[in-house]
Parts: sequence; structure tokens; C-alpha cells
Amino acid sequence: MTVGEFLKNFSAESERIANNILEYIDFLSHKTRISKTMREEHIPIRAYVKRIGVPLDSQLELGGEQHDFDAKVVFLNRGVETTEIIEVVQALPKGEHNVRLALVTGKMNDAMRLEELEQLSAFPQPVIDAINQKHLKNYADSRILLVSVIGEHTFESDEVILSWIPEIRKKTSLGNFSKIYLVETARSIIFQLH
Repeated sequence: MTVGEFLKNFSAESERIANNILEYIDFLSHKTRISKTMREEHIPIRAYVKRIGVPLDSQLELGGEQHDFDAKVVFLNRGVETTEIIEVVQALPKGEHNVRLALVTGKMNDAMRLEELEQLSAFPQPVIDAINQKHLKNYADSRILLVSVIGEHTFESDEVILSWIPEIRKKTSLGNFSKIYLVETARSIIFQLH
């Protein structure tokens, strides 16, 4: 498919989910593989192709269970065909799924609020851990790593993210990746880490 087709399909699926509260709950709780894939991979991939300005007629192949990549994009860069392999990882604090489940099921109580506060104070360590875990995979090819973080963890604030970057850069390396970006999914923005 082309990048344009991917973006069009993504918009249609997003609108469908946003207009049906039960679909939105399923999306947040990862009830289906499609919801999980969209939330964990397609949202960061969409942010990347839009922010980098990948041409709409570029070819995009989405990975899956049978692939060892999350996406592959082929496009012309100054007249030269360029292939980018994209790997996506979420930066999640320990126990994040418990807070998400409590929110979705209406069971958010004081204990869960305290757990949520602890999770927020853990950053940027979850980003550092996610990058370092991906380095352990020792990919043979050169790929781009997208580390996604939800807006609740960044407070949708550039200042918060910018305050994390020096520590992330100090405690991680580029390794075998060609580039590493932090993707804040709520605002679909990216920050280059390496």
C-alpha cells in the first residue's frame, strides 16, 4: 500500500473508534489484536511518516507476526530509492496496564491514582529501558527505532519531554539503529534522541 492509503485507512479506523464508545473501550483495553496493533504500532508509524514528510506515493509495508519489523517504507530521496525499516516500542512504566484497565472499567480508586503518580514519576527511565531492551535484539540491518510514549505520561508538554532528553541521551546509545525518535502519540509529534 502507499503511505497515502495507510493514512486514509488510519483516519477511517480512528473515526470509527472515536464515534463508538464500546469500540473506544476495546481500543484502550487492547481487546482485539487490531486495537493493540493500532495503538502500539500504527499511531507511532503515522506520526513518523507525517512529521518526516514521507511522500504519500511511497510504498509502505506493515509488519506483523510473520515479519521481524513493524514497517518498511520505500521512497525516493533526491532521486535515489531509499528503504527505511521501522521498529516500534512502547515506553511503559511497570504496571501501566493496571491503571489503563482501571480507567477503562471505571475502577479508578485512590490506590490506583497513587500507582499512576508513581508511574509518572518513573519517567524517563521507561524510555531508557525500552531503548536498551531493543539494543539486545542486535538487528543485523539498519533500522529506525520509534519509542512511543502516551500523552498522559508527557502531560502533552514539550518542556517535559525536553527535560528528559539529556538523561535519555546520556544513558542510551544509537547502537545499530540509524536513528532513534521519541514519539508522543497524543499530539503525533517526534523528538530525535540519537
